[in-house]
Amino acid sequence: MARRCRRMVLLAFLTHVSLELCGFVGSWTAKSHSEKAQPTSVGVHAVDPAAAAALGAASSAISGFDFVGKRKAWFETQFAEVPLLASMSPEVKDHAERLLNVMRSQQTIIPQVVELPEQTVEGTGFQRLMITVLNDNRTGGLSAVHAEPGVGKSVAAALALRNCTQKSAVTVFLQRDFQKNLKDFFRVEDVADAVDVAGELFRILKQHGIRLQMVFDNTFDIGLGGQETDLLTLTRAAHEYDHHLIAVTQSEEAANKVAYLNGARTRLLEQRKAPSYRWSKGEAEEYLKEYLKAENAERVLNMTQVPDEVGGWKPVDIKEYLKTGRRPEAPQQGQGGRSTANSAVWVRQLQKDCHVNKGRVVFHYFSHLLCVKGSLFRNCIIFRPCLGRMP
Repeated sequence: MARRCRRMVLLAFLTHVSLELCGFVGSWTAKSHSEKAQPTSVGVHAVDPAAAAALGAASSAISGFDFVGKRKAWFETQFAEVPLLASMSPEVKDHAERLLNVMRSQQTIIPQVVELPEQTVEGTGFQRLMITVLNDNRTGGLSAVHAEPGVGKSVAAALALRNCTQKSAVTVFLQRDFQKNLKDFFRVEDVADAVDVAGELFRILKQHGIRLQMVFDNTFDIGLGGQETDLLTLTRAAHEYDHHLIAVTQSEEAANKVAYLNGARTRLLEQRKAPSYRWSKGEAEEYLKEYLKAENAERVLNMTQVPDEVGGWKPVDIKEYLKTGRRPEAPQQGQGGRSTANSAVWVRQLQKDCHVNKGRVVFHYFSHLLCVKGSLFRNCIIFRPCLGRMP
């Protein structure tokens, strides 16, 4: 009986592995089809990487603290002096004119405090990506870019603002809550009036030859959050008058929700795979110069490199290690990591149950596989002939 039980366990495990393989083949096939449908920007002129690096190096002479601080002070003393538009006010056009008159004197507008580290690292991969995006003068509507959490997207985007070479463009850097951003920038008491002001402002900016770029950082990290209606209205007006809304998100999933919002008016911008925006060893060393001696820095670098096939470093991992001694863990890659763990759990449970339920346990295990993995059959050519006979 014990030998029979062991055979049943082995049979169940091999079946599970086979189904996992089918799932891999199926998900790979589905992914290859879905990638063809990914929206991409058309007519975007990428900045040469060497030129982007040179821009970053040249701008490093301008302190990030100084740049951001001065723009924040300007917003408080100039832009914020524009009176708030009262709710349901008929003076939308006049209000938009007042905003235009103030905006003419400043190319970069930063309404909120941007948190910058004491040691900023220039020329990172994500900073170069944002320089490319901010110097694109043809794309209108809504675009999305993304990179992993903790890679320094917000700092890189803020530093890239110094490298916008479009003389006729005004760039606004907005972070976090979408509705608060609309109220602060469009100077309205009621967020419902913001889209009306935006439509009028976008129109007169176009008439005066000014291109508006609005960067939304950490605003749509977990999706659109019920803001679809206002964002869609804003996107349509931006596309109509050749202005550009840019969403910076922490995942491809969140970026896709932005990209699929409204057809040709919304898109994912062309970029590398998200893990490739991790820091190089040289960038991590530059970050650590302010904190550690060279011999100690090497040890920290060894302890904080992301332990996966890509490697690289994230500033948040380095900071966490310096504070707590915790090392980074490898990110889970899709379903693969979880499936391996689940396989081990199910085999252990099967061995345990076999002593109690004898032959019935394999039947229940197969039932679980069909329930959880059943959808994988549809993508596996081995089992397609059987689909017609499945209940």
